[in-house]
Amino acid sequence: MKTSEFQKGIFITECGTNATGKKIALDDTILTTDVLATAGSKMLHNFVPPFTATAVARLQDAGYVVEGKTNVGEFGIDFIGETSHFGAVTLPGSDALCGGAGAAVTEELVSAVLCPDSNGYPRRSAAFSGSFFIKPTYGLVSRFGVISTVASSEQIGVMSANAKDAAEILSVIAGMDENDGTSLQTEKVQFSAEPSVQGLKIGVLKNLVDEADDATKAAIASFLALQKDGGAQIEELVFPELSMANTAYQTLSAAEICNNLSRFDGIKFGHRTETFRNHDDICINSRSEAFGTHAKQVILLGSHVLSKKMYDKTYYKAMILRRKYKMMLSELFAKYDVLVLPVAAKSSYTTESILNSSSTQNECRFTSLSSLTGFPSAAIATKEPCSKTPVGVQVLANDLQENILFSIAAYTQKQLQGGAK
Repeated sequence: MKTSEFQKGIFITECGTNATGKKIALDDTILTTDVLATAGSKMLHNFVPPFTATAVARLQDAGYVVEGKTNVGEFGIDFIGETSHFGAVTLPGSDALCGGAGAAVTEELVSAVLCPDSNGYPRRSAAFSGSFFIKPTYGLVSRFGVISTVASSEQIGVMSANAKDAAEILSVIAGMDENDGTSLQTEKVQFSAEPSVQGLKIGVLKNLVDEADDATKAAIASFLALQKDGGAQIEELVFPELSMANTAYQTLSAAEICNNLSRFDGIKFGHRTETFRNHDDICINSRSEAFGTHAKQVILLGSHVLSKKMYDKTYYKAMILRRKYKMMLSELFAKYDVLVLPVAAKSSYTTESILNSSSTQNECRFTSLSSLTGFPSAAIATKEPCSKTPVGVQVLANDLQENILFSIAAYTQKQLQGGAK
């Protein structure tokens, strides 16, 4: 790893190996033995884990080499890495945010990055950097060794420059793991990225597309035109029930984040304050000093959601909504092979624009559908016609239908590169 890459803030830690093999990186929320894991937070600025995540161990056994840990927003729960204790990562020569994982792939520092996806951060990182990311079916890849925040949603996915590399890596890391209680009882799965969309039926969530900016709408229109040229059927649909999906997800995620971050109290885990007189001082001062503003806000919201007065009114109802959305989407997948929607409302964001936003949680409404239900999704980079700026299109599929997502991505990438030669 070149020192300049650390100066850019893309990588937080270099793993320092001279081994040969395909080089990959890990978001800094994934553990590797004796390698610093900060989760982008001052709270874990000196945490060195004693074990390695299952997904990482499987890749290492297959000959992959971990090059380093990529910069991530605090605990991976922000929008696009803007809350990282080490500073946000932007596109070269720009103030547009892209996240450490997206930058590492785009600048060809590694062939792929493993990223836990709970709120859509990696999908946005891929979209804004011109990369590809797949979030597989919930439970398909072991979560053992992830610094957990939203246990019911987070799933390790793969970011890469192309669908073929991502399919190869997912084939290695997918499968049952006894160390993970949420792991699916599946044998090893072999994924492929055949560039074909012939005969696919694609549903377009028009009400979400209409909420995006003009550049994103144009990019989605261009993407759909490519699919139609390849033999896919396109049909627009309005799914009015979508309005509550993000509210349900934000409610559940805040509750889980509140619980999971409670372990970081300066006593059991995490940064310990130097200013204290008693036990309470240690907890209060350590958490006040080490957590960023966004993490504190989510913790407070989660505490409110889980309170005796609000539990039935908020958390319990959000759990019911999760089941209902799962059923509604299953009904749509009986009719459509995939659903298309934007990754975000705009094609680029700056730290200032996000921090000044009245509600960053509302910005997650495009990614919360997959996060809430656990269905697999992919961010496929495309472009607005006559533009060099990458814009991501999000595609959702039914459980265990990752190969369809890989095929759509491979076909799209092939066409954008000029088709068959």
